Parts: sequence; C-alpha cells; structure tokens
Amino acid sequence: MTARRTRPAASIAAAALLAASIAAFSAASVATAGASGTASAASTAAPAVRSVSGGKVQGLALDGVHVWRGIPFVAPPVGPLRWRAPQPVVPWQGVRDATQFGPACPQPNLFYDVPQSEDCLTLNIWAAPGARKAPVLVWIHGGGFINSSSTQPATDGTELAKRGIVVVAANYRLGALGMFAHPALAREAAAAGEPTGNFGILDQIAALKWVRDNIARFGGDPSNVTVSGVSAGGTSSLILVQSPLARGLFTKAIVQSAGGTEGVQTLAQAEAAGVAFAAEFGDAAGDPARLRDIPAKDIVAKRGFPMTERRQRMLAGNEFGGQYEAVQSRGGAEGMPTKPFVDGKVLVKDLGEAYGAAEVASVRMIIGATNGESGGQGGATDRIEARGAMAAALGRAEGVAKAGGKAWLYYFTYSPGRGPAPHGAAMPYTFGNLGKAQGNVDSQVFARTGPTSGQVIAGNRERAEGRGERRRRTSAEVPPAMAADRQAVADALLAYWISFMRDGRPAADGKTAWPDSSPGDPRALLVDGPAPRLIPVRTAPAATAATDRRP
Repeated sequence: MTARRTRPAASIAAAALLAASIAAFSAASVATAGASGTASAASTAAPAVRSVSGGKVQGLALDGVHVWRGIPFVAPPVGPLRWRAPQPVVPWQGVRDATQFGPACPQPNLFYDVPQSEDCLTLNIWAAPGARKAPVLVWIHGGGFINSSSTQPATDGTELAKRGIVVVAANYRLGALGMFAHPALAREAAAAGEPTGNFGILDQIAALKWVRDNIARFGGDPSNVTVSGVSAGGTSSLILVQSPLARGLFTKAIVQSAGGTEGVQTLAQAEAAGVAFAAEFGDAAGDPARLRDIPAKDIVAKRGFPMTERRQRMLAGNEFGGQYEAVQSRGGAEGMPTKPFVDGKVLVKDLGEAYGAAEVASVRMIIGATNGESGGQGGATDRIEARGAMAAALGRAEGVAKAGGKAWLYYFTYSPGRGPAPHGAAMPYTFGNLGKAQGNVDSQVFARTGPTSGQVIAGNRERAEGRGERRRRTSAEVPPAMAADRQAVADALLAYWISFMRDGRPAADGKTAWPDSSPGDPRALLVDGPAPRLIPVRTAPAATAATDRRP
C-alpha cells in the first residue's frame, strides 16, 4: 500500500475510526463554565497528603481543583508479573510525589508519542477541594485496546471536578501485553488460582477495587461509582457490566461509541494465536520465563497495529496509509486477538449473547453512538433508523433493562464542521473540554505544568490533523455563533451526565425530559444541537446488533 497526498473529506473520520478514539478533534473554544463559587487556581491550597494502598501521596492544586497523578494501583506487571493477573501494589516509603503523570503502557507510536514503560499501571484523580461523598466517575480510555493512555487532554477531569464529580482515569495493559493467551500461561494461572489472558480488563477491575478501597480519602463516594469510556473504553464498560468479576464495584455506566462483537475470539483461538506468536520468538512451547525475558518493545513491534483488509481499503489513497503500514501487524501477530476474547471468567460469553440473554448486571446505563460511525446515517428527523453502532447500543440497552436495570439511549449527530459526527465525537462535550482536543499541544493545554506524559509531539499532531488539510482553529478563529453553539451543546450534555452520575437519572434544567428507554418502545435523546430532543428508535431492517467492526 502506498501513501499518497490526497484531499478526501473522509480522511480524518477514517483515521479516527481506525485509531479508535485517538481522533484529532478540531480545537476550538475552551470550556470555561464551572461550578459557582469554585476557588481559583491561585487561591486553592495544595491538597493534604493522602494515605492510600501502598503509602502516602501528595498531589497539586491546578485550575481550582486538586489533582493526583501517577498513583500505582497494583504492582508493576514486569519481570515475573508480565502476563499475570494484577498483584497487590508494592508499598513505598515516605510521601510519593503525585504531581506528574505516569508513563503510558507499551504501544505502537501512531498519532502521539509519549514516555512508555511496562511499569504503567497508574491512575489519576481530579477532585474539588473539600469534596465529600461526591459521585465518582472511573474513566476507561479508548484506543482499540492497543494504544492511548489515561493522560489525554480531551479527558482531563478538571471541568467535571469543578461540577462536583471525583474523576479517576486509569491505564491498562494494551496489545499483546494486555491480551495474550497461551496453554503454558493457562497452566501457570490455574496453579495460582488466577484468571489469565484478558489482562487489560483485569487491570480495569483492579482499578475499580482500588477506587472502592481508597476513593473516600479523596472525597469520593465508593457506593456511587459510574464506569465510563469511549470506543474500546466503551466496549470495556460493556464487558465490566457483563463480567462476574466486576459485580458490586459500580452501579452505573456511560457507554460512548462502543463497538460490536465481530472478531471476538474463543479461548482456543486466542491460545492458538499465542502459540504462533511465541513461535515468532523461537519458543512455541511458551516457557513463561523465556517469554518474560523478551523486551517489551520487541513484543510491541511484532504485534504491530492490526491491519485488516477493511482497514487497508479505508486507508488506501489517503495520507495516513503509510503511517499505519509502518506499524501494521506481521508474522505470527496476524491471528492475535484484537479485542478481549471469551475466556469464561472475565468475558463469560460473546457480548451480543450475554446482553441478548440479559446475563448482565442490573445497572443503570447511558449508551449511544454517533451518526458517523460504522453503519450510521446522515442524520435523523422524527425517527432514528438504528444501524451498526446504534443498533448495537439498542441491543445492549434492552439487555440491561431485561436484567432489571434501566437504560437511556442517545444519538449524537451534532457536527459544526462538514459531514456527520465522527466516531467518539460526543466525548469532549461530556468532559467540557472543547479546547483540549486529542492531538492538541498548544499552550492553553500544557503551559500550566510544562511537558508531561500526556503531551503530543507536534509532528504527529500535524499528521493527525491532516497536514494542513484542516487547519487547526484556535478559539479566536471560531466564529462566535459556532463557539456559543458548541458550548451550549456541551453544557446540555454535562447537565445530563452529571445528573446521572449523581442521582442515577439524566436530567437537565430547561431541557427535554429524558426517560429511560422501554424495550417495547425505545426512544433516544437526539443530540443535533443545543436543544436535544427525544425521538423514537427502530432497528433498520438490514441492521444487526453485532455489525459494527470497531473495538
């Protein structure tokens, strides 16, 4: 495949789809609205030292909230702990500095380049000064289960913290280090009484357990936890709702732009792929000690980025093709899992089957998609014809309702630029971070603290934004009417989201009432501008709930 400079309108959307939430959203006005009476950065004292599992931590005051970064929540998964279920955190002496982000988990360098290390299982917390028994949001980043981290500017928790939410964002193992099955590792895990294979999801469960045990010390309520994510993070949220190992760790979920179930492997398929992958390093038998001696960078390089036939077709003829071609999978990586596989413990069965049979937790869930995702449509007027991602969301909502929970559907079509709303487009609105786009390293994001592990290198930013095809707009360049419109959309979604996280029911003063969706008469909140409205949903005749191919 040869990369060519072209000017296709769909270039950015295609790249966003393939990078699975590493899309570069156009930078525009910074969301500035905050809770009334919130202290300014200058008047907020540094947070007191907190005692957590493992020791004491000291964070910092920033933009009127308290922030803690890089807190370990389990032992580093290195050496003999690579490809093991999460182990208890290693205690430290004295007060640990929690003012800097930890490194990202090992991954291919695609749209951004950050410090990486296998010692990556850390989390970040944002909380208002004086927070007490506040609702907790545990955010799971996207990235196709192969890249990204918890440090993305678009999901900075500052604005939510100002509005009374304690935000936690955690890293989890990715790629072949996060999803790897092998008969030798299965025997080892069985002897230790541990689950194995879906290590990234196990990391997410470990982070939720850490929240249960520690978040009260940061002003959060461990009995009022919402798990949420976009793209692979949305799929992770659906897996957690299904997984018996996550029962009781949260009561609510907000699922944004999750994918379908196509390509989910069985344990036998994942183990066969693991044997082939180990053979690429000369050890088909999979001696655990030898496999753990392989440098992480070599595993990442061999695993690469899954370059399916469909992705090749989508990337052919646009400027991103060469970038993906350089890190595409090769050798024994071709058959490796691209998303968590059915192992009978973490993921008990295919998500479509689990939700179809209502074999999930009876939680409360907000779930939806955009009209620019796989199977989407150009827009909606008086009815949503659910296809692809939206059809999958409808099926998941019905499964939760049948299990005794409640579900609220949304369909995000608001797009101030050209074309439909791309994959994951609602995310920055729901964080109040319109000016903190992924891929954006301008001064308004990072000047406050200097370079951190969330920083994106400028060269990759230019590639992510189309090398000039779409010139990045600063807040001053956004037409005032558009800036006001975008902020109004963000304010509406923030109101609904915060109400849901606080009380378990989405409501916004002066906005459309949003009742939960009945399986017999599903309705969704159509977000096509500052005044969302409720309209009926039906599954399009040719659509199925599992057709969406994204993670």
